[in-house]
Amino acid sequence: MASRVRPEDYDVPAYLRSAYLWVFIFKRDRWPSHRYEIIGEDKLFGRPAIVIRFESIPPHRKTLNNWYGTAWVDRETAQLLKVAAHGPEDHEEMRRIERHRAGEAVSDWIYFVEETVTEFKTEERGMRFPSRVELRQVNYDFMRGLSDWNKQERTTLWVYQTYRDYRFFEVESSASVEAEPTEEK
Repeated sequence: MASRVRPEDYDVPAYLRSAYLWVFIFKRDRWPSHRYEIIGEDKLFGRPAIVIRFESIPPHRKTLNNWYGTAWVDRETAQLLKVAAHGPEDHEEMRRIERHRAGEAVSDWIYFVEETVTEFKTEERGMRFPSRVELRQVNYDFMRGLSDWNKQERTTLWVYQTYRDYRFFEVESSASVEAEPTEEK
């Protein structure tokens, strides 16, 4: 049985504390700090999606441009549907794994990678909200087989959070309250 924990008690990274932060990667002021590439189209949560790869441009600055990954963006509304990402160190590990698979001489045999996947499946009032965040830490062990490298994948940490029961409130501005006719008593 899974136990429930409070993320703030375990120094949980910001992307789990505030899953909506991914949207900032695509803000205009972040454009000079990232490279973006459309890599295809997909369908996710019943919506047509554009699949975009994003990469941080060094120097990496925490909370500004320290992520590499893929985003699925709703083709019609331009809202995030899903983000799968990892930090710069994990990006380098993934590149070493690919070189290892390609048969290049590498010194490492065991690789450690952390990836975060955030889904924006909850739709309310024309907006999308996070529905699930998954954080996985995986060890990849490569062993030389008879004809090729064999890869064993071992998950060492798996954390997921679900978001549900959103509550929405309406607020009236002072201008709309003042504009309403008052009842005479």
